[in-house]
Amino acid sequence: MSRFAIFAYLISLLMGACQSASTRTWELPADVKAKIVNGYEMAYIERGEGIPIVMIHGSLNDYRAFRVQLEPLGAKYHAIAVSLRHYYPERWDGKGGHFSERQHVADLAEFIKQLNAGPVYVVGHSRGGVIASLLAAKHPEAVRALVLAEPVLSRMLDESDPAATRRQSQINKTLAILETGDIERGLEFFIDGAAGPGAWKARPELDRQMSRDNAWTLKGDQPDTQEHFKCHDARRIDAPVLLVGGERSPPIFARIMDALSPCLKRSERVVIPGASHPMNRMNPSFFDKIVLDFFARNRF
Repeated sequence: MSRFAIFAYLISLLMGACQSASTRTWELPADVKAKIVNGYEMAYIERGEGIPIVMIHGSLNDYRAFRVQLEPLGAKYHAIAVSLRHYYPERWDGKGGHFSERQHVADLAEFIKQLNAGPVYVVGHSRGGVIASLLAAKHPEAVRALVLAEPVLSRMLDESDPAATRRQSQINKTLAILETGDIERGLEFFIDGAAGPGAWKARPELDRQMSRDNAWTLKGDQPDTQEHFKCHDARRIDAPVLLVGGERSPPIFARIMDALSPCLKRSERVVIPGASHPMNRMNPSFFDKIVLDFFARNRF
């Protein structure tokens, strides 16, 4: 092959790579990086070095949900907190785009592949726990060990389960309020309905702003964005799993983990004292300790 042909080939590869990435229309905050995964610029923050710990947030959250974990986990590992597709720093309006569990799992698998570090440790909270579970089931080669902090795997419960039905009704009503443009009222309705009256106003302003920035990501809790996941799917997870609950969390999360635990090949369970669903921020020292201890016992 001539030098000109080689040059032309390299240029074509470069142009193809550029065309495969969508044009980002949002700013990356300071200290935030991005990797192009499946044509999308996936934002993340990181600390430390060594074996990666990839942390996956839930609905109404983003990489900032794990801000307090970065330093303690980064002291021993390569701690990485990601923002999934259409979460902050993107300013998504809930319209268009590829927003589904399938897409988020594909993006995360590609992100981990690009780390070029072999299998990684994974921490998933709430909806992030769902994405982490699907990742471990579909891409077992990517996951060393898995921490699931109250994964919202409502599909593990019976379809007629009143708590699951009630939660879905609450999400639908919240989205209807958001459609009117009243973001604040919609978020207050959702958080107070899940955690009790006054819970929204009692949250730290940093957490409330994170929810405002990601309000439309509640669409990820709609059935048409979700993948099938039942007991036989959970049995495909080869990695050891730590199930984590909050002492003061809504009972539905404990019941989901009750249904999930017998389906896992290897699992442990811990309760975070004095904490509800945002447990990693309500009792970070306890959360960090159990995560580090679990990964230390599964360092292979």
